[in-house]
Amino acid sequence: MKTNTLAELLYLRQILSTLSNISFNFSQINKRYPVDTLTELQASAIIETYKSYIDQVKKLVKEWK
Repeated sequence: MKTNTLAELLYLRQILSTLSNISFNFSQINKRYPVDTLTELQASAIIETYKSYIDQVKKLVKEWK
């Protein structure tokens, strides 16, 4: 395998791995904290976490382009 092919493969794998981790964390939060059981404080914290996940995804998109 050519060096540049391997580098691209590893780069894309890292991006998708990071995206997969974000998705996993998102799923875990949704399972642990059903919307109808949240306190105001919990909901605020989860909103901030969701925003952080979205920011991470935006960063991945910028890096990829």
